[in-house]
Amino acid sequence: QFGDAARRAREAGFDGIGLHAAHAYHLVGSFMSPLRNKRSDAYGGSVDGRLKLFLDIVRNIRAKAGDDFPIVTRVSGDELLPGGQHIQDMLYIAPIMAEAGVAALNISAGAIPELGWRVIPPTGSAHGINVPLSAALKQVTNVPVIAVGRIYDPRLAEYILQRNEADLVAMGRALLADPEWPNKAAEGRIEDIVPCVGCSRCSFVQEPTCVVNASLGKEKEMVITPAAKPRKVLIAGGGPGGLEAARVAALRGHHVSLFEKEAKLGGQLELAAMPPFKQELCHVVKYLSMQAQKAGVTVELNTRVTTELIEKVKPDVVIVATGGHPFVPDLPGVENKHVVTAHDVLAGAAALRFKNAVVIGGS
Repeated sequence: QFGDAARRAREAGFDGIGLHAAHAYHLVGSFMSPLRNKRSDAYGGSVDGRLKLFLDIVRNIRAKAGDDFPIVTRVSGDELLPGGQHIQDMLYIAPIMAEAGVAALNISAGAIPELGWRVIPPTGSAHGINVPLSAALKQVTNVPVIAVGRIYDPRLAEYILQRNEADLVAMGRALLADPEWPNKAAEGRIEDIVPCVGCSRCSFVQEPTCVVNASLGKEKEMVITPAAKPRKVLIAGGGPGGLEAARVAALRGHHVSLFEKEAKLGGQLELAAMPPFKQELCHVVKYLSMQAQKAGVTVELNTRVTTELIEKVKPDVVIVATGGHPFVPDLPGVENKHVVTAHDVLAGAAALRFKNAVVIGGS
């Protein structure tokens, strides 16, 4: 059936196929992993036994779709679990896969469901997290090796290639954040690439969404078109909502002024970037600030929007983007000085000099 599917793909005009054999899941990945494969026949019991189904499939694909129809295989360089398939196994397996006719190896890591976070590395995990694995496997095989996992910056991608740690780089979420990533990189417009922050909002929902690309999946409905009549727009608030509204309005040809009461832009994203492993959220603020500036938005910091300001500016439209406030439950003693909000803690406005603390809320 794998061979038949590959033949149909070729007849339909595809240039090659991807054969998924990673993460100890789906049919092929499960057979290859000692975590799942407990067979005692020819298809289990050893590395060679667990690899037999994969090799049978590759032979069938080549027989039905042709030796010149590329098969790119994704494998776990290391499943990173006790009793799982490790890099030492893959150093033995990779040359066998290449000899069988695999055109390239795409090196991931982890296992599903035990290490789902490692399969799709989240915000705060290392960039290029699987590169040490791709570098090791590149030394033992003569087919191209592909690095994947938190590669979102063209400079990082180029660095991996220059160090000969991979022959190609692959990315998924970064291209959902910005489908024009390759074109912008080729043109040297790195500051115009929408930054993927690894939140995985696109990965675990039925209808993928992206916190930095609102048009994901709605590209036709959300085309930015010139406004029929340019207007004077005033935006109150320089957080992500205000900056995005300013960017889009300016790109449509409106005359946009943004006012922020604080001394810098970013709003609550500045606080969101404060906890450990969350600093890369700052990339969103930098990107939106730069894009608003390039679109021609006038930005005024340390300026609170008041009735007098609105009367002075005389805008046609006012967009309120002043953000939300923490919900404080109505409990006895909530007004005491030692009761603070998470916002106070992250902003450094609360002095925590207590041995014991109670945290209400887990978001």
